[in-house]
Amino acid sequence: WRRVFWIALWGIHLLVLLAKFWHKIRVWIPTYKVLEVKRLSSSVIGLKLERPAWRYLPGQFVFLP
Repeated sequence: WRRVFWIALWGIHLLVLLAKFWHKIRVWIPTYKVLEVKRLSSSVIGLKLERPAWRYLPGQFVFLP
């Protein structure tokens, strides 16, 4: 049973590492194109972005690299 435990533990570890690696790849894939940048005030910048290929529901967020 110890051998099965350690194999399962290593399997879980590898799955977590793969999930983290996949997340890092997905974050850096460009999904938006910046069309326009406007300075609205001294501390606020407005971005006009190309519409993404998929829809977001209200309350969701997007990482912009």
